[in-house]
Amino acid sequence: MKEAIFGVITLLWLMITIFWALALIKPKLKIFSKLKPRFSGRKGLSKLFAPVFLVSFVLLAVFAPPIATELKSINLEKDQDVITEQFTIEGEVAGSYTDFKINDEATKIDNSKFSKTIVLEPGDNKVNVILVAKDEDKNDIEVYNETHNIYFDYEGMLYAQELEKDKKAEQELKRKLAEIPQYEVVRKTDIDSGFSAILYIEGDMEDYQVSNVAKDLESKNSDTQNISALFFSKADKNQVEAVLENTNPAELTTYIRGNYEKRQDNKQLFWFPKGAEGEKLALEVL
Repeated sequence: MKEAIFGVITLLWLMITIFWALALIKPKLKIFSKLKPRFSGRKGLSKLFAPVFLVSFVLLAVFAPPIATELKSINLEKDQDVITEQFTIEGEVAGSYTDFKINDEATKIDNSKFSKTIVLEPGDNKVNVILVAKDEDKNDIEVYNETHNIYFDYEGMLYAQELEKDKKAEQELKRKLAEIPQYEVVRKTDIDSGFSAILYIEGDMEDYQVSNVAKDLESKNSDTQNISALFFSKADKNQVEAVLENTNPAELTTYIRGNYEKRQDNKQLFWFPKGAEGEKLALEVL
């Protein structure tokens, strides 16, 4: 009965909408000439149709059939694999309901949407979802009752974690290898088409640090044809300066950690891990 009334009101509302539209477009149609004078013209016709339109719209809302209850969406398949210890079940319910449970636990629906996080055990995990609503006779019926299986791949999770750790370690290594340590340029002296200088470098003076400083020095002096530079650790600055000021420069060999030479397009970079009297390693300067 309610559905029949709703159908009639719907037709009435459509007719009123059509007539009102015609009244606004062609208010002088013969069909409107039989109305009372106070309803003539666009303004007068609107006074007639607007209240009727509003009343019919309200009646539509009153007699509209309820929205059918259904589980519109859920992020679960019948069987699926995951590599996380927790899984958040999410979805949307349409219409009114009397009960909604996930694994026999009542689950709150907020603005038609629900979300529930469950802790998984390694292997198979059964997830039962039940949605209950009232039928036309006000009896409870199960609108949705399905059991899903979530397979928690524990070994896959460990493998993924190791991959993530390796990825972070690789990113950190790349960042570290690209880092240019702070350095100070002193005793800069002009030479033919260039300069010579001493550099005090902060840090451990590893090969990549020496190489990065040489690249940075070159990039900042790209127009300079000839560069001659000795690299020292910032921690040894006082001792090196003392040697340069007061004693035999030959004693510098103990403290030298790198030597960079650029002669036009020819470049050489050497790294001395233990000083110039120790091991001498050539480094590439791109």
